[in-house]
Amino acid sequence: MQNRITLGLLILSFLFIQIGNAQEKKFFNANEVGVIVYGPLLPEIGYGIRTVNGYVFKQRLHVGIGVAYEKYVLDEDDNLKALPLFLHTKYMLYPERKASLYGALDAGYGFAFVNKKIKDENQQMSFKGGFMYSPQIGLRILSKNRKSNWTIALGYKYQQLQKDHYYNITLLEDVGSNPHKDYDLFETKKYDLHRFSVMLGFGF
Repeated sequence: MQNRITLGLLILSFLFIQIGNAQEKKFFNANEVGVIVYGPLLPEIGYGIRTVNGYVFKQRLHVGIGVAYEKYVLDEDDNLKALPLFLHTKYMLYPERKASLYGALDAGYGFAFVNKKIKDENQQMSFKGGFMYSPQIGLRILSKNRKSNWTIALGYKYQQLQKDHYYNITLLEDVGSNPHKDYDLFETKKYDLHRFSVMLGFGF
């Protein structure tokens, strides 16, 4: 599944580059950093950083490919990380004005290999990635020379992740040796993470 999604994103990247070569276009780069929260009054505050490169069509429509690093805090002692690879689209409402509202949508796959795996005689923990998408509403402000811009955006993030945990009921140091070749128990936790985001950005 992971390989199919990656291949699909690569194919989409190739297609939008070919379309861009055949139409009036302008290259753009957008970078954002911000917080990812479960709620305004809760301590589960994570963060995200990302970059997007692509083309602008007819001044209004931005289409590109992005990569990000995101940390999702579950509680004080537990968190999950993701490395999303995604297709990015953005529509600028008033591209000719210095300040313009815009809407954006990201969709892709969040890889989970950035989480630290654990493996010893008592437990083994591994992670799997999953589908992600994120709509945004933002404000873009052009610089004086109109060649660069600043952005602020509010958004919603959805990310699927999975944690597989094998472990023993009794620690090996308590029994002297492992009574089993494998682990006693296996637990899978599937996470459907719903978060709000506030992102500040710079681009050109």
